[in-house]
Amino acid sequence: MIKSNRFLGSLLLVTALSAGCALLDIGTVKDFGWKKIEDISIAAFIKDLEKERPVSSTINDVYFHLKTFPDFTEKSAPEMLKDKLRKEGHVFLGPGIFDFTLQSFCLNAGKYVPGTSGDGYLIAPLKGQRALIVKKIMKNYPLYPEITQNQIQFLLWSIETGVTYDELSKESQTVLMKLLNKDEITTLGKSFWERIPSSAKNRMMEGIPSQLREELEVYGSIRDRIKEAKYSYKEMEDLAVKTGVPPSSVNAFEVSQGEWCVTNKGYLMRVYPYGYARTRVQLYVPKKGGIIMKRDNKGRVVEYGVKNEFSVALAYDDTAMRQDNELHIKKATLSGVNPKTGEKELHEVENIVWKPGSARRASVMSGNYDGSKNPVKDIKGYADDIRELKKFAGKIRAGKNMDIDRMIELADAKSIDEAVANLVDYREFCDLSQIFLPPTNIGAVQRGAFMWIIDFESRALDVFAFVACELQRVIDYIGVNKDAVVEDENVVDFVPSENVSIPGNSYQQRLGLGAFAL
Repeated sequence: MIKSNRFLGSLLLVTALSAGCALLDIGTVKDFGWKKIEDISIAAFIKDLEKERPVSSTINDVYFHLKTFPDFTEKSAPEMLKDKLRKEGHVFLGPGIFDFTLQSFCLNAGKYVPGTSGDGYLIAPLKGQRALIVKKIMKNYPLYPEITQNQIQFLLWSIETGVTYDELSKESQTVLMKLLNKDEITTLGKSFWERIPSSAKNRMMEGIPSQLREELEVYGSIRDRIKEAKYSYKEMEDLAVKTGVPPSSVNAFEVSQGEWCVTNKGYLMRVYPYGYARTRVQLYVPKKGGIIMKRDNKGRVVEYGVKNEFSVALAYDDTAMRQDNELHIKKATLSGVNPKTGEKELHEVENIVWKPGSARRASVMSGNYDGSKNPVKDIKGYADDIRELKKFAGKIRAGKNMDIDRMIELADAKSIDEAVANLVDYREFCDLSQIFLPPTNIGAVQRGAFMWIIDFESRALDVFAFVACELQRVIDYIGVNKDAVVEDENVVDFVPSENVSIPGNSYQQRLGLGAFAL
């Protein structure tokens, strides 16, 4: 588990400001749009530096992530999907679980490599001044078998450190011309730091935080080697990749290994880096659907489920003594159509005591079901999930967006705030569904008749995942991908190179995902 620095950019600014924002007396440079550099503080300099980064995605950009979403039985994606990914740079996926091992790339020269056992990494969209170019390179290089992973990594370090096309070797220029058009190549130029007059750099370096200073020094060393054409890949790697145990970054929140991230592309995703050159990627594509969430005049949930599939009705016992947030449910009724028989079924459980968000498992006071034998899951992680979900409402930007109406409908709500509240409660009540499961000591044939009820709990979570993805899409104002023409509305378009793996520890490498599936 890694304690992460969520806002590295903000930290650098705060650090600079707390140092007194020393002013720079270094002449006038029109390039930056500043009237006079001597009027610019260290904080303003850092802000512009961060803004001009070729790749700028940080922990601040990560998608909402789930600490306690269930694990699934994974198996490697079929070779047909891997081949399609290599040939087209993306692949369409229907509902299900998919497991790819991809070539990946360091997008943070001068940072520590992930451990081979896997470190806490999350997913963010690829952002930055050269994001489109970086995405295109990582997406299209598998089309050219003669191009090696090392050649691509070298190009990415060159772009990150501000090397121009003319400063590259003939070999690297040849590779770049295969992957980019002339207009894209001409955009590659000197970095913001390189455009600062050399006479001012020493004074600038004295005023910035040590972590940023070390990073700029590494960039300078890489640029010098490239310009001098005196390097091997191993020498470049020794400069760009730190090994060993990284220092701990400022504690903002914890990132556990294997947390699912809710993307705005319709799927959940998690990553396990192995060094910087290889990353295991797992995808969960939920089947589309909408939730049912009805409340009484006291605000209590009286019905939840999946639209047009099944639902659970709850009748409360208002006479029972309650402790804290305990719910005393007189009767819970599950109704739905058994897919095997095509017949509607009703299943009832009486006298339930449940405390949402705590033990997560209900106690059934009558009948042959012993809820106490179910293991208690990660309660702290679950509480973190609910807390993060509640923050979603605050992220909805002002303004009219056509997708908001759809989101409200999917969440059985009348407003976006209610949609978020419904999703939060729905996630909790999904775990109440286990009360309908049969005793573990019944025979296999009898248990088989209950399989559709067992599927109910997983399907309920399936819809939760889908609605959460839609909410993330609304937050990010992502519209429908018009270039991706698919006949099945349950299909998503997985483009590895538009995602970035972000470490919880800001001293570790940010990783780009290539389209070459191993």
